[in-house]
Amino acid sequence: MDISMLRDYQLSVFNKAIDELNNNNSSVLGMCPSSGKTFTSLKIAEHHIINNKSCKVLILAHGQNVLKEQWKKEINNEKLKLSDEIKLKIQIDIPQGLKNKDKKGFSLIIIDEAHHFTQAEMVQSILKLNPTSKILYLTGTPSSLIKLGHKPICIAAEKIIPEGYMSDLYVGVVSTTAKIKYSDRQFSGDLTNEQEKLLVKSAKKDTERLLEEIFNRLRASMSKPYPNMSKWLKLTPSLGGLDKTIIACSCINQLEKIYQYLIKKGVSCLGSHSKGDLDSDNIKLFKDDVSIKVLLVVNRATLGFDMPNLVNVVDMTGTYNIDRIYQLYARVMRVNKENKEQKKYFFKLVPQDDMERGKFYMNASLCMMFEEFISKFNGKNLDEMSVFVRKVTQKRELESFQQEEIIQCDVNNNVENMDNSTTLYNDNTESLINNEGENLKSDISNCKYKPKKWDIDIGLFEKVTAYNVLKPLYNKSDEIFNEYAYVTIKDIRKREFGENVVNRYNSIKDLRAAMEKEILGKE
Repeated sequence: MDISMLRDYQLSVFNKAIDELNNNNSSVLGMCPSSGKTFTSLKIAEHHIINNKSCKVLILAHGQNVLKEQWKKEINNEKLKLSDEIKLKIQIDIPQGLKNKDKKGFSLIIIDEAHHFTQAEMVQSILKLNPTSKILYLTGTPSSLIKLGHKPICIAAEKIIPEGYMSDLYVGVVSTTAKIKYSDRQFSGDLTNEQEKLLVKSAKKDTERLLEEIFNRLRASMSKPYPNMSKWLKLTPSLGGLDKTIIACSCINQLEKIYQYLIKKGVSCLGSHSKGDLDSDNIKLFKDDVSIKVLLVVNRATLGFDMPNLVNVVDMTGTYNIDRIYQLYARVMRVNKENKEQKKYFFKLVPQDDMERGKFYMNASLCMMFEEFISKFNGKNLDEMSVFVRKVTQKRELESFQQEEIIQCDVNNNVENMDNSTTLYNDNTESLINNEGENLKSDISNCKYKPKKWDIDIGLFEKVTAYNVLKPLYNKSDEIFNEYAYVTIKDIRKREFGENVVNRYNSIKDLRAAMEKEILGKE
């Protein structure tokens, strides 16, 4: 068996996975996009077939034929050097494509996008029919599997960016005036149906603000003025001069409104969602037709999407779900081999009234590029996961103190270099009233004024790429730590509501329940 084509980190994953399959009958590969997850898993399948007589391997692709076809294409990759005999023993299918008689007799089952559909009824039924089979789980976002007790073999972006297998990216945050209350969000961080309607109403203004941000970024990134830049800025903003862009929308109504706006402005674009593009034909057309600049999607173009010449990804979903944000920006990080110096951009839409928390979630999602974070995050433990933020300089501290009404609760902060953290006084503070409302008001009224000592700053990614900002932090550089501090989402809530308020509730679920009681007028 020839494994000489495996990169060093792929060889390491290959050996660890084989050991785990032999000893535990299962293994999880938590490999980031562009790391060769499909390639490596097929070499693992080959090893299994060579060392097990009369065996069969089943590869379960996610429930889209386009992903199934990608597997079939990869299995014939000449670099793999798989013999015809090996290929005949590997069956590739989607769960709904298997008939009952074809679901049994597999000694190894490989589940692609395992985080997304391992628990699906169709997948579980196949696993139950193969009780002795070894299971290889493949995922780029292993949080749900970590929650189930698995310990993934992780290859994070930090490993492959320096080796040139993945592009770095610039990050921007664009504000929306939509009044999206944090307390009303789903516990996953995604928006409710009612909140999605708010983004539909603000879609035009949000798109205008987005175009302005993209052009500002384009202009700032160029050493020489772009020939048509003055013309673009003078006329109606248009994405026509930019490269390929994907805009992820929260719902079909938002997509349609943005689509209509862009069409009126002369932008060549397409939309893809479950009701209007059943077979994802528009995604293929977007990839193949150079004249189509923008693709608008709802829950599309994330799983297994491969487009190296993609330049911009825009997240207009409003989500605070770390996994979803990571999956979106990872789409734009594939290396364009025809233009390896091509700059890549990710823009995130955040409620203007919730900017600090929104920036925290954006920073947290960027930490998913590092093994230390992605190997521990289980989707539910963000309260305990530290995220790096920039400290407030004396000048910025003074400006912040002058511009904002700030109150300081007595805190016993366990965050390094973050004593005297503050609480921002706003409307949410008054809304935090439960059955012990008077005590809660007392907690708040006992606060004293003091400026905050740290700030969540996403602007630092505008001129320096995300990886280059975060790498020194994860390498524990003392010089960098003079400018940065650790923060958890719990610290954000303490600063917003006060430590006494936050400590009264054991979890964000309890805190939101208290807020909901007041908002809904319940006793």
